[in-house]
Amino acid sequence: MGRSAKFTKRPSKEAKARSKIAQANTKPIPPPRSPTPPPAEEGEEGSSKGKKKRKMLRAKADKKIGKA
Repeated sequence: MGRSAKFTKRPSKEAKARSKIAQANTKPIPPPRSPTPPPAEEGEEGSSKGKKKRKMLRAKADKKIGKA
């Protein structure tokens, strides 16, 4: 084996494990997700709010694609 054999050798299992741990440590931890709020059961008030929001989003989408 010549001097270059040192560079072409595959890493040992320990070296691979070390590099995996190092890579995991460099990644930023994503912020924890907040739990979803429980669905509101207020009857008509909630449904009218939903309709209004849906209408607004629909208008936004139409504007984006060039309608209206």
